[in-house]
Formats: sequence, structure tokens, C-alpha cells
Amino acid sequence: MNTIYRSHRHKIGTTQDAYRFGYLMQDVRVTYKHDIKMTIGDILIDAKEGDISSIPRWLAKTLVEEGTIEIQDYDISAYISRALNRERIARPHDLSGIDPDFYIRVHDYLEGLKEKEREERELYLLIHNYSLEFKHKVLKKFG
Repeated sequence: MNTIYRSHRHKIGTTQDAYRFGYLMQDVRVTYKHDIKMTIGDILIDAKEGDISSIPRWLAKTLVEEGTIEIQDYDISAYISRALNRERIARPHDLSGIDPDFYIRVHDYLEGLKEKEREERELYLLIHNYSLEFKHKVLKKFG
């Protein structure tokens, strides 16, 4: 039984990897934050600040981390909402279909949220610490 379980788990992992690869290869629209000129393999990027183009998602994710671009991806919450609505209107014993890369898209979105939350937390802590420092200085001066 354990061997069968591992075999099925391996097949599922391989299938997930194939869909993840396909998802990362999809083009996504991006807006450039500043001028950039680069070549990666057969991908040539020669863009000015404010330009909009389409590049593979794997490259876009890397350039987002560097602060070079913003991804103009559609709203994932609307995508999830549409999937839930299809499930609600399906007949009681029928399952509505979802895109094969549905969970990969949602996972990618959630990872992005974690990064944004981390940046927001750092900003909060920075403001909080400066406020405390200012408060101590004021109280020291008038105390």
C-alpha cells in the first residue's frame, strides 16, 4: 500500500509541476517602472519608463522582485469569485470545472500577499518606532 501511495503521489507531483511550468511560461502584461534594456536567451527587452508589454511570468516575477516592473495581471479575487459562482449554480450532484492551474494561480497570489504584508508590517514598525522616539524626545524636553 505504501508503494502505491508513493507512486500516486509522484504522479500527482509530476502533473502539478507540468501545470506550474505552463503557468510560469504564460505571458503577462507588465508596466516598466524605469528604462531597461536586457537580453535573456531569445527574450529582448528594450523598454522605457511607463511602457507596457507582455513577457513570460517567470521573468516578470524576477523583475518585480528587483523593482523594475509592475505586473498588470487581472484581479485574482474576481477569478476565484467566478469559480465559486460556477460551483454555486451547478446542479446539486455536479461539480463545476476549474482551470487545471487554478490552485497554482491561487498559491502564487497568496505568496504575493505574504510579501506585501511583510512590507506593510515593516512600514508599520518603522513608523511606530519613530513615533516612540519622537514621543520620548518631547517628554524629555518638557519633563
